Amino acid sequence: MESPYVVTLSRIKKRKPLNRRSGSIRRLSRDYLRNEGIWSFVVELLLFALLAAISVWPMIDTIEALRSF
Repeated sequence: MESPYVVTLSRIKKRKPLNRRSGSIRRLSRDYLRNEGIWSFVVELLLFALLAAISVWPMIDTIEALRSF
């Protein structure tokens, strides 16, 4: 005995599923950022070395001035 309130639908696939390459955006960003990360690190290292040298310079002058007394 079937209920008059039950409706059965059948689903028909009309399109093919898209062929997706897994991780394509991830691979692209990894390849790009690998080189950018190295350059960013080198630039920051050089700026840090420059700031450290500028900071140490007055200390060295002070030590030389105290030695001359």
